[in-house]
Amino acid sequence: MVRPQLSIVIPAYNREWTIGDAIESVISQDLEDYEIIVVDNGSTDKTVKIVKQYMKKDERIKLHIYDRKRGEYPPTNFGIMQARGEIIGILHSDDMYVPGTLSFVAEQFQRYDKPTIFYPSTKVVKQEGGHLIHLSDVHWFDRLDIKNMANKSPDPAVFFHKKVYEIVGPIDESYKYYGFRKWHLMSFLKRGINRYASSKICYIYRIHSKQQTSTATVDKLRKELTRLYYEFYIMLKNSRSMDISEDIEELRWYFKKKALDEARALIRIALKDRKPVTLIEGLARFIATYIN
Repeated sequence: MVRPQLSIVIPAYNREWTIGDAIESVISQDLEDYEIIVVDNGSTDKTVKIVKQYMKKDERIKLHIYDRKRGEYPPTNFGIMQARGEIIGILHSDDMYVPGTLSFVAEQFQRYDKPTIFYPSTKVVKQEGGHLIHLSDVHWFDRLDIKNMANKSPDPAVFFHKKVYEIVGPIDESYKYYGFRKWHLMSFLKRGINRYASSKICYIYRIHSKQQTSTATVDKLRKELTRLYYEFYIMLKNSRSMDISEDIEELRWYFKKKALDEARALIRIALKDRKPVTLIEGLARFIATYIN
């Protein structure tokens, strides 16, 4: 079997109302050398039925039933491991590609002979009834450094050589909200990975009320960010040298401050919501221990 040039991984869970849009945005592309890998995470609606209907029309579409209901990162990792293409794209089942994206991406990767992560730009839209309202455009060409990625990562609106995944490793499945951000940050700590960006909009990111981050409480998001920043502070603290352009000592201070800022914010939330005293005391000890 001939290997496709691109593999598009679509993790899905109860997205009967958007999965068709996601698949259509791929099969309507002007490039035909690709495969679509849908990994369903135990949907209880008609998501699987819809995917199977598309499979009857297009043999490039593959469906895997993961059915472990452990968030989006385990099925995403599984899909990437199944991918046969040299270039990987991750498309959320509620998002879409802009027409012409795959041919543009394939053309860009012809220039790159080293393991590369490519960052096209993103259009952010909001679902209001049956309409998509354009909110903003997000560009990454001036943000390709570890500090900017710590604040905002372009997940999943990137394409990368599968070799990059082999170098960086899988997305951390113990995270629920910021696993892909950690993956991006980890890529900065590995040697031999190139990063390029483009102002061309290729990805349509849809905001809606059923998103995982939309249904998460602020304290859950901040708690995971605190953990993320603290983990990187410890990694940088314990490392004697790393092959990155930024100053290591400055990065240690940066991630330490980010972790402390998030912990302080959690204390304010806990006090306001009258959370258990043990939680507040634990966060206070965290700040006292690492403030120096």
